Amino acid sequence: MILTKKTVITWPDDSNWLNENLNNARLNKIDEMILLDKTDGIPNDLLNSVVERFFIDEAAAQEYIDLVVAESAKENVIIISAVIEDYAE
Repeated sequence: MILTKKTVITWPDDSNWLNENLNNARLNKIDEMILLDKTDGIPNDLLNSVVERFFIDEAAAQEYIDLVVAESAKENVIIISAVIEDYAE
């Protein structure tokens, strides 16, 4: 699997991304994307509030960000930023 994009999502602190419903939705989405070979599923926790994930392409990365943004809104969880960047292994 060649991973070419990464998402970088920043929350105010780890209590935000550890919201139970949001966390379950994120992990379920990652599990689904692993089965479809869209990601390796391995996160890179840069800080307690910044998490990177790696994807095969822009569409897969956007799919993940869309889910996180939508679920965060449902749970009233604040996201400081959610971006897609190029990545080379």
